[in-house]
Amino acid sequence: MQGSNEALQAAITPYILIIGAFTLPILTLLKTSKNLVRILAIFFQLVASVLILSSFIALQKVNQVLSYTFSGFPPPIGITYVIDHASAFMALLIAILFTIVTPLSRFLVDDSDYYYAFVLGLEAGLLGIVLTGDMFNLFVMMEVTLITSYVLISSSGTRCAIRASFKYAMVGAVAGMLFFLASVLYYFSIGTLNIGQGGAIVLGLTESMGRVLNPQNTLGLILNIALWSLIAEAAITPLHFWLPDAYSSSPAPVAALMAALSESTALYVITRLYYVVLGGLTVEATYVLSVLGLLSILVGGFGMIYSEELMKIISYSVILDVGYISLALSLGSGGITVALAYILAHTVVKPILFISGGWIVYASKQNLLKDLKGAFRKDPILFFAFLVASVAVVGIPPTLLFQAKLRLYELVLAEVLSSAFIYHALTLIVMLLGSLLALAGFLKIVQTTYLTPGESVPRSPKYVRILLAILSIATIVLGILYPFLESELIQKAANSFLVGRVEYVNEIIHLLSSW
Repeated sequence: MQGSNEALQAAITPYILIIGAFTLPILTLLKTSKNLVRILAIFFQLVASVLILSSFIALQKVNQVLSYTFSGFPPPIGITYVIDHASAFMALLIAILFTIVTPLSRFLVDDSDYYYAFVLGLEAGLLGIVLTGDMFNLFVMMEVTLITSYVLISSSGTRCAIRASFKYAMVGAVAGMLFFLASVLYYFSIGTLNIGQGGAIVLGLTESMGRVLNPQNTLGLILNIALWSLIAEAAITPLHFWLPDAYSSSPAPVAALMAALSESTALYVITRLYYVVLGGLTVEATYVLSVLGLLSILVGGFGMIYSEELMKIISYSVILDVGYISLALSLGSGGITVALAYILAHTVVKPILFISGGWIVYASKQNLLKDLKGAFRKDPILFFAFLVASVAVVGIPPTLLFQAKLRLYELVLAEVLSSAFIYHALTLIVMLLGSLLALAGFLKIVQTTYLTPGESVPRSPKYVRILLAILSIATIVLGILYPFLESELIQKAANSFLVGRVEYVNEIIHLLSSW
């Protein structure tokens, strides 16, 4: 083995969770108490969170890129895990959210059989995606994430859930094949699967071992192929069609975790690949993310307006916000900070919507809005949390999502003022329209579930109320403290893709020289 102990702590977390994922089914087969399985699942997640937090704190102290290669084989032979401010930021969000949301499963899910094993597998896959520095290992971790997602989406056993899972599986299979093709072409072109080594070759710091004469142009084309795979995973229009059915049919904790993290992780990978390997987006990727981002805002907004099911309205809000993140990334280096702010806000806000709405649906056994009149009336904490998350998505101060959206408006407005290109003015109009559509969609829910007299559902369990209250307060407090967050956390993560690219590449070169 080779690398720093700080990096090792983060690098082993996906494998600890995978060990847990294979251990829990054995306990189930041995007819062990379901409570023991739940406790062990949360124990593995706590261990992962502690290790990730330890690496995160160590990274803040040393303030340099950390790496770890298993079995001591450096690239291009070994699989390298690279920890910088961006990957540590994403890993910390994933680990903490899984740890606090998974305990909800006992209240909102029939968590029998192998449910927790697949939850641990999903967390392991997402952590592996954000921490790995290798294209093929990235593909493997994406497949782990997809396979566990299919099972968890269909875990309710309803016909709608199984159909939604199958639809997502078809999209995921095509997306996986595209990414695998991009990985093969990447290796064929430069003779390595390491992401940082690709950046070193483009910068001229190391020689290519592949078969192409112009690595930069070829790698640009290859990443454009991978882009479409990641667009499908991020549910960016027109490859968004799997998401509303998948998330509205999933158990509430599963939908909360996936909505908060899955799309954000795919967008993170887009940023990681383009900025480390090429130093920025290709022209084609810029236009694709911009145009499709605007379309996603419209599709998400109008989907919220025309949907008649509570969970589908909430699901379309995910597509809406994914559109804003995609648009932010298309604006170049300045947009990365905005995108990361959106990802942080997504992680806090989306679970509130899916858990509060999920409890209403779970308790009433109804999903159509017309059957949920007055459903929130007996649970003020649940309604307060839903209201805070709703105004956050709309972009009302002082919420965290407002701060991210405000920065995005500033970037687009600067483009409008500095350019006579009508497209930027159209972008501003679509962004405003998206907020208005989100407002109309959430008002429809509030009007029916709270303002209209009807039969309220039973109060939610205490842990549900406590968690939603904490996340709601965090949505407001983090919005107020955003300037501090931006300078101390988000900007550091954004710089990992910009000036930190050289540090990332140099760390890989150092590994190569030690072989």
